Amino acid sequence: MRKPTLNFIINALMLFCMSAVLGIGLLIKYTLISGQEQLIKNGYKNKLSFLSMDRHEWSSIHYIIGYILIGLLILHITLHLKAIKSVFKRLCYKKPVLKIFSIIFFTICFLFLILPFVVNPSSKNIINQNKIEHIQSHRNH
Repeated sequence: MRKPTLNFIINALMLFCMSAVLGIGLLIKYTLISGQEQLIKNGYKNKLSFLSMDRHEWSSIHYIIGYILIGLLILHITLHLKAIKSVFKRLCYKKPVLKIFSIIFFTICFLFLILPFVVNPSSKNIINQNKIEHIQSHRNH
């Protein structure tokens, strides 16, 4: 397969994956809201689904497509590594500030990548006032 054809296919698949990740993420966030969000908004919970899948099943698809996108991105960068190196050398050789900026930029990107593996989240009990009022109103009736 010729390189331009391969690049086109990879780029098209990346666009498809990015669109799917974004669309599914928005579906999960704004349409298939969590039971807690439903309780706050409506005072009750329903099992919401789209195409016979709930938010957790859509989250799994979202996650898998995200990994496929990462793989395609790595492949894309690998295929363009020579051009990337050439542009980087040309820019950073003439402007040392860009070299410093690049180091800072890649350091921040690296920190974003390792962050989920090194953070220790804090935990706090949250009492849902709406839920308590809802339970108390049912006890009184």
